[in-house]
Formats: sequence, structure tokens, C-alpha cells
Amino acid sequence: MENRDLQRAKLHSEVWKIANEIRGSMNVWDSKDYILGFIFYRYLSENLKMFINVEMAKIDTEDEKPFKGKYEDFNFDINDEASYEIKYDVMGNLSYFIEPNNLYENILKSSNDENLNEKLANAFAQIEDSFKEYDQIKANVNIELEDLSGIFKSINLNNDKLGNSVVERNRVLRKILNGIANFPLNDINESKIDILGDIYEFLMSKIAAESGSTGGQFFTPQEVGELLANIVLIDFNSKDKRQKQNIKNAYDPTCGSGSLLLKLVKLLKNSSSVVDKFYGQEIEANAYNMGRMNMILHNISRQKFNIKWGDTLKDPKHIDVKFEAIVSNPPFSQTFDTKNNPELETDERFINWPLPNEKKRGDFAFIIHSLYSLEKNGTMAIVEFPGILERDRKEQAIREKLVKENMIEAIIQLPSNMFFGTSTSTIIIVFRKNKLDSDVLFINAANEFVKEGKNNKLSPENIQNIITLLKERKDIEGISKLVTKKEIIKRNYLLSVNTYIPKVDNSEKIDIKKLNAQLEELATNIQTLRNEISDIVKELEDE
Repeated sequence: MENRDLQRAKLHSEVWKIANEIRGSMNVWDSKDYILGFIFYRYLSENLKMFINVEMAKIDTEDEKPFKGKYEDFNFDINDEASYEIKYDVMGNLSYFIEPNNLYENILKSSNDENLNEKLANAFAQIEDSFKEYDQIKANVNIELEDLSGIFKSINLNNDKLGNSVVERNRVLRKILNGIANFPLNDINESKIDILGDIYEFLMSKIAAESGSTGGQFFTPQEVGELLANIVLIDFNSKDKRQKQNIKNAYDPTCGSGSLLLKLVKLLKNSSSVVDKFYGQEIEANAYNMGRMNMILHNISRQKFNIKWGDTLKDPKHIDVKFEAIVSNPPFSQTFDTKNNPELETDERFINWPLPNEKKRGDFAFIIHSLYSLEKNGTMAIVEFPGILERDRKEQAIREKLVKENMIEAIIQLPSNMFFGTSTSTIIIVFRKNKLDSDVLFINAANEFVKEGKNNKLSPENIQNIITLLKERKDIEGISKLVTKKEIIKRNYLLSVNTYIPKVDNSEKIDIKKLNAQLEELATNIQTLRNEISDIVKELEDE
């Protein structure tokens, strides 16, 4: 198995080839939905081919096989008994079906046809219809599955950004198809990286480098996601704070591509630990589709995830579920408007909290929503903008309630310049509802990073250092401090890390007398050298 850096470098190289191939027609940011969507389409095709040609072949003897040769070459006809048998055997195992002519490789072979866009549309429609058909079958036996309707909606085959004519649009689609055909998808489940999430992050870094701005502050760098996942897997009430062996459910209220939830899968891959079900909600339609694709790509059964589309604050979709693990990176300083949405003031999530009665930053609204969703024995780790730790008025009142009700386990100051499009530093707040003490641990991890290009990154060693500090909960000058509730109250509920961990002055003490003596000695030496040079010049002039 290749290491993470090598996998990532190969992936970036292939993605950038495609992005450059289509740059004349479509900018890098718009290309992401097509690149990611076509990866998903190819994965479904390869997965289905592998199942039929390899797994089913193990069961069927040559005489019993419903067809000869490879499935991609099979002449499929649903009215034929063999075709019917194949379809429902496959659907029973994979929950979807693709006819041979709609497989990725066969669409690619005919990609020079003038009706390429129509062929792709038919292939996507057939896959979605098969998802729906399988759902209906399972509904009859009371099995609830993730709804995958509209999952290809982000791939607009008639988008003018592809070109101003069908011919031009098909030309660009052909280039993307050819590019994705070179992607190594066979070991996607064993990969050390989140492929869709990594592509998303890579494209944003390219845009940031070229234009100086992106929406990257809303995308969680993979290493930060890994830290969040490590945190919520800690069994804080065990003596050695070991990793939990089982997580009943995990939730991300602003899940985007699903990368934070999938970090739990990656971390538990080589252990006996499991997460029974994943939940998420996302307001942006294309990111919502990518989140659902990402779950399928990582072989998460449709019974084990529930991703919904909508505004988490105004229309929460999982309000009746309590979660053992919550990870989140909500949008920084998003407006939370209670004035024009008075129903929020009587919402059961917010009714006992001092919310603003006007348009204000919604950082604490996401925290309060998530705390409502956190079960008694659960852990929540959320990325936030540090301003919430010291802003006054209503936000101070919220901090007071959090401290008095003993919900904050730790506050971690992360390095600056970790998010694309912003150099702002961020924090992680760790919440628990069943703490055994009332102290809050403050960690200054501002120097826990390695440089990668213009950005700072958390290395595996940096992550482990932070986790160790979190588990040990002890005072280390300039790095960590366990602060009592009494001291926090004394400081008017200020929770910024630098309030409790002042910077350590590691500069060398200067001895002024010694420095002056050295300067005098240097001045004498300089004058001596000048005199010697003058003597040499005079001798040369006299010759």
C-alpha cells in the first residue's frame, strides 16, 4: 500500500491534467462537480462489473452462467430470463443496477457519438431509477434506506459553461470521461486518503493560489478532520482514556462532502471498532450530493447513513435523534436571524438559551443545536472562530451558561493559516455532558504544525501530541493549563486560550554591560584594520 503523500500526489496529478484539459471551456471551480460526479459514475460501473464478472462467477459454473464472456459485452434484454436474473441478483447485493450499454467503459468507447450527452443522461437516469426500485422492494419489508434520488443532479449536461453548443459540450464531457478513466479506483476502500474530499481540497488550493480567495474556510482540511475524529473516539470516562470500541451513531450538522464522518471510518478501519450509523445535513445542494456519493464510494451501506438536504438551524432533519459522537466545522460568523424568524425563539433547541433578538453571528446557534443533539454520554468536537470566546453581551451570557452547566471539556487553539482563503486562526471546542470535574482544559497548539506550501498542516505527530495533552489534562507552561470554574467566573467567562496560557518568553536575556564591552572591542578592532589598510595604501603610493 502506497503511503498517503504518494497517493495524494498521484491523485493531484491526474485531477490537474483534467482541469487543465478543459480550462478553455470551464474554470477550475466549476469543473469539480463533473470530475467528482464522473468518478462516482465510474466507481458504480467498476463495482458492478467486478461483482458480476468475479463474485458471481465464483458461484456459477460455466454451464450455469446466464451468459458467456464478460458482462460489459453481454447483450442485455430485460425480457430475457438471463437478463432478468442478473438484474435482480445484482440489485439484491449492490442496491442498484446498470445495463451493459450504460457502463462507464462502454459510454467512453462511444464518446465520439454526437449524442454523448443523451447517452450520459440515460445512464444516470437508469442508475437513479434502480435505486428507487430497490427502495420500493425494501420498503415492503420495512427496511429504511438512504434516499439517493437526484444524486447526479449536480452534473448539468446542458450547462452553457461546458460550451455554447451540443458539439462543444460533448467535447468537454469526452475529455472528462477520458481523464477519469485513468483514475486508480480499485483500492478506493483501502486508500489512506478521502478521494473526493482530497480532490475538493486540492482544487480549492489551486483556486486560492490563482485568485487569492475561495470558500475554503468552510471546508475542513483533512488533517483537522482527523484530529476531530480522534477526539470524539476518546472514552473520557475510562481510566486510560482509550479509544472507544463502538460508536452507536455519529452526526455532522453541516456535513458538506461527508469527509468528517468518513474520518471515523478511516480511523476504525484496522480495529474491531465500528460506527453503527452516520447522520448529516447540508444546505448546499452540490455538496449534499457529494456527501451521499462519498458514503457509497467508501462502501457504507445505505442502511448505515442518513444524509439530508436543508438548513440545519431553520429546518433540522434529525431533531428526534441523539448522537454519541458529533463532529462539525460550521460556517464562520453566518447570520442567525431570530428577528425575521420568530419561531426560532420558541424552538425547543434554543428556548433555554440567551439568543440575540436581531441579526447576529450564528456561531453559537450551531453549537447550541449540536448540544441539543448530543446524548448524555456523548462527545462533540467543533471547529470555531476564536471571536466567540471573548465577544460580549449575549455571547458572554451563552459562555456563562456553558461554564455553569459544566459542558466544556477543552478548548484547543489551532495554528493559523490552515484553511484555504483565510489566514485566520481557529479553535476546537470539545463538549461533554457527563464530565466528572468542573475544570476546563486549555491547549495552545498554535505551534503544532508543519509547513506545506503557503499553508500550515497538522502532521500525524502534531495530532498525536494534541491528543496526548487532551488525555493527560495537566499543566505545561506555555502549552496547556487546567483552569477551574472559579477562575473562569473571575475573568467574566472569557474563554480565549491566551487568557489562561500567556506566551512564554523564550528569548535570550541580554547582558547590556557585556554587549557594550563587545561593541567597544569590535570598534577597536575595526580601527586597527583601518590603520593597517592606510599603511598599505601609503606604501603602494610611495613605490
